[in-house]
Amino acid sequence: MKYTTHTQEKDIPVTEPTAGTFSGYWFFFEHAGHRLAVHLSAWSGLETVYVDGEPVSERRNWGLRSDHALVVDGEPLTVRVDIESYLAMRVGVSLLAGGRVLARQSRQHPLGARSRAAMAWQFVGGLAGGVAGYWTVAWLADLLRG
Repeated sequence: MKYTTHTQEKDIPVTEPTAGTFSGYWFFFEHAGHRLAVHLSAWSGLETVYVDGEPVSERRNWGLRSDHALVVDGEPLTVRVDIESYLAMRVGVSLLAGGRVLARQSRQHPLGARSRAAMAWQFVGGLAGGVAGYWTVAWLADLLRG
């Protein structure tokens, strides 16, 4: 099955949500005889919601949550995108009607599926890099001031 966004055609899986660096995150829902697909770009923050293969909502989001309001067969629905964990690269998508969750899926990027020890080392490395960068800039500022 192919969906088209902008001028780029994308091959997407038919039944199972996926996550990848180049393919982004894909989520699928069935509701009232309609197929909803949600694509989240892993690079640009672009979120696109499709109903029966047609894009019905699209926006860029760099926050922790966004809602896409849409109407399917006269029924107002909301597709909610939640960043569950930036560090673990885990995203959840919910389909809501009247504030009630009808379905929810969660997917973790393969690169985020590391052990807690690896994430701890990543944090320590980031902290050490931040401290080294701060002291380097402070030293350079002192040097330039004379």
